[in-house]
Amino acid sequence: MRFLAEKTGLAGSNLADRVRCDVLFETHKDLFIAHGVWGKSFDIEALRRGPTQGEAVLHFRETANRGEYTAFQKAAVALKTFEDLLQAGTSGWLVGDAITYVDLALWQKLTDLGQPSNLGPGWADKLGFPLLANHVLRINSIPELASFVFSGRRMPKITRIDGDYHYVTEEVALTDPTVPKITNKEL
Repeated sequence: MRFLAEKTGLAGSNLADRVRCDVLFETHKDLFIAHGVWGKSFDIEALRRGPTQGEAVLHFRETANRGEYTAFQKAAVALKTFEDLLQAGTSGWLVGDAITYVDLALWQKLTDLGQPSNLGPGWADKLGFPLLANHVLRINSIPELASFVFSGRRMPKITRIDGDYHYVTEEVALTDPTVPKITNKEL
């Protein structure tokens, strides 16, 4: 992936950006895919239930590998961390002033989160992550991306059943992570 990102101009514009992309991509993998100590920490069901004990949403810097956290906190830490990274930037992208493969990796995870079978449309507003919502909407507006998403060129999703991999039939949707607002016209 890094090789292709480099060849397509999605790896950052200089050495510092490329290093930052590597760091953030590894952070993405650790928080969204499989944490070294927590295991599978990005639990959509826990996000769906929300905070059950009034627990705070934490950035990964505020956690410890051996700390005791609820399933919601472990799942929300990924979203909070990337929300804060977008807040700290000035361009709306995670690295530098142009889209990178890290932006696309995050977009893919957030797009999956917005599917009706997961949290569904409006998830970012419901969980309080407006910058993640803007990030998704910004990438959704790239015509070449939408063309690819709705094409037959995408790899189908797979799931593991009884030790074997099976294709998952899915309805592709570029969902809106925000809740539709009522306008004066609708009143």
